[in-house]
Order: sequence, then structure tokens, then C-alpha cells
Amino acid sequence: MAAEQEAGQSKAFNTVAFLLAMRDKGVWDPNLLRPFELIPRQRFVSSRFADLAVSDSSLPIGCGQTIGPPSSLALMMAHLDIAPDHTVLEIGTGTGFGTAILSQLSAQVISVERFKTLCIEARVRLRGFHISNTTVIHGDGMLGVDDFAPFDRILIDASFEAPPLALLGQLLPGGRMIGVRRIGPDSRMAHYQMDPERGVIETLGPAMTLPPLLEGVSQAL
Repeated sequence: MAAEQEAGQSKAFNTVAFLLAMRDKGVWDPNLLRPFELIPRQRFVSSRFADLAVSDSSLPIGCGQTIGPPSSLALMMAHLDIAPDHTVLEIGTGTGFGTAILSQLSAQVISVERFKTLCIEARVRLRGFHISNTTVIHGDGMLGVDDFAPFDRILIDASFEAPPLALLGQLLPGGRMIGVRRIGPDSRMAHYQMDPERGVIETLGPAMTLPPLLEGVSQAL
């Protein structure tokens, strides 16, 4: 009984802290917030950081990478305006937490991870949640995935100086892509829309920080 009460208190703290962080960032959509309540972030990080997983902060994961704050992920997803019938391409699987969230918002998620170790671990975690509408691929995120293109939405969980042309080319007309663009010393959330008449439209949003998008796959990890 004590364990159940402790788990309930942890979940309640997680929900309250997360909702407050979301509201501070301007994310109010209950359809978007619900998956963050259902998918426990603790299951996607090392047990050493389980207590910190309920906070809105970045945490270290394998291969020298990090899992970003939930509020940043939610803000990017809010700008993508994902619909239940969408196919989403995610660049940067990481632990699979974002992939799991996207799986609850869309029809299909294709996720690309350059580190084979993270790729394998993410697949195991997603199977543990009986999530069946995701495909995790070990590959070069800069190139996207031609075999599954075109996509309704693309989420790049990384930063770049210029949007990868290969990814823009895999967007459907009217499709949207989001990531973080480095402009000199600053980093801004960058939203791209594929307009059938005007071409690619870029809109810059609030300041955000993400690790750089790297070309190729990791040969060592």
C-alpha cells in the first residue's frame, strides 16, 4: 500500500509540475498534454535519474546525448499541429520518449537515430509499452527516410544552421517541419510549411537550445 501511495504521489507531482511548465510555455491543448501524463518519462531514463525525470529539465542518456525538457518537446509538437491521421518523421529518437508521445498523437511515426545503441534500446522500450505504430531506424537523419516519404509532419530534435533540403523534400504539400535553427550566436525554434504556391515558408519562434544535427551514423556506438 505504501508503494502504491508513493507511486501515486510521484505521478501527481509529475502531472502538476509538467502542466505548470506547459502553461508557462503557452501549451494548453489537453489532447497534447494527455500523452505526457500517460507515458512515464521515468521509464525512458537511467534509474539513477528516475527522481529527476518528473522535472522539466534535460537529463543525460547514453552515447553522450541528452533527453530534453518535456516542455520544449511539447512546444514543438504544439506548433506542428499533429492530427490523428498523420504520418510523422522524427529525427533523433534518443530514448524513444518523444517517439512514444508522437505515437499517441498520430497514425504512424518513423523515427531515425544515428546511434545504434540508442536505436536498439528505444525499440525495446516502445515494445514494453505495446506501441505498434512506430518504426525506429538506425540511419542518417539528415537524409530522412525515402521509403516512407512523403510525411505530413517532421520533427527534428536537433539544431541546424540551414534546414536540411532532403527533409524538406520529403514533406507533403501543406506539410510542416520544426526544429531549432542556429542564427549566429542565437538559436530559435524554426517552423517550416510547404506551401503549394509559395514554396517553403519559414517562421521563427521562441529561443530554444538543442544539440546539433550531425551527418551520418555513429560508427562506434
